[in-house]
Amino acid sequence: MPTQQISPRMPSPRTISLSLVFVVLFYVAYILYAGQEALFSAIASLKVIDWLLILSCSLGNYLFRFVRWQIYLARFDYKVPILTSLAYYIAGFSLTTTPGKAGEIIRSLYLHQHKVRFSASLAAFFTERFLDVVVVACLALLALLQFIEYQSAIIGSIIILLLLVVLFAYGNTHYLIEKLLPYIKLRFLNRLLNYLSLFLTHTKQLFSFKILTSGMLLGTIAWVLQGMAFVYLLQHFNIELSIWVVLGIYAASLLAGAISFIPGGVGTTEAAMAFLLIAAGVDKQIALIIPIITRIASLWFAVSLGTGAVVLLGILGIKPEEHNRHLT
Repeated sequence: MPTQQISPRMPSPRTISLSLVFVVLFYVAYILYAGQEALFSAIASLKVIDWLLILSCSLGNYLFRFVRWQIYLARFDYKVPILTSLAYYIAGFSLTTTPGKAGEIIRSLYLHQHKVRFSASLAAFFTERFLDVVVVACLALLALLQFIEYQSAIIGSIIILLLLVVLFAYGNTHYLIEKLLPYIKLRFLNRLLNYLSLFLTHTKQLFSFKILTSGMLLGTIAWVLQGMAFVYLLQHFNIELSIWVVLGIYAASLLAGAISFIPGGVGTTEAAMAFLLIAAGVDKQIALIIPIITRIASLWFAVSLGTGAVVLLGILGIKPEEHNRHLT
């Protein structure tokens, strides 16, 4: 099998800066529209114990997903000290708000110092993100109990995702690429196809029945747990909706953010969440406020933890290992 790889690169400072500017402008506009006094009042109504419960759901989500990540690394026979691996995993959250979450490849750059192939860590990252979308799409089906008009769109998305699962599990595209490589004389294209072959080979390993099943199970537990924080928040504001409908609304909002490819789903996730809550009969002002609090306890909590992990690793003298050349 070819062994040449292409090293991934971090998003440029300009890309990161533009993402942050977009995020800040959106939240300023959103808070002004929702009403800053009402938002601050709602946040103040949450006691310390409320925040602890909500944030513990987020922590549980990250830990279950980390266990899945460790299973993926073990599948490739890589052994990274568990606390070190956890720090790398959490560090990836620091750049969640980059376009397409591309900044999360920082994990690959950290792991390469432990001889973890880029094609393997990126395959693990892709599989993790892909299965998250599958799980969230399936949970979004729960919203059909309340929003029948979106039935065909969500079911259609799930069918496409399941077909892709079958393709990744049983497809042999990497073999076809390997046979084609000797005939590709253009050096750059040969390298690109070479890397794609390695990536698909590693990805297929993670779509074996046992690994796929455990990945789906851990992903489901993780996202249901995160969704329970949303359930708790709605109950705090005396909003009476079926728990299944609430989980469906939360999942459908995440799905809207995921398919938008906007950094961190900022804007689309909040808008979808507010829209669905209003459609479910929730007061408009409360429906606009809840998405902000939810994202503080999930997205921005994750970004804060990730930033802290990057700083801690930096203090310990561990930095992402970025290369500007092709590696073997």
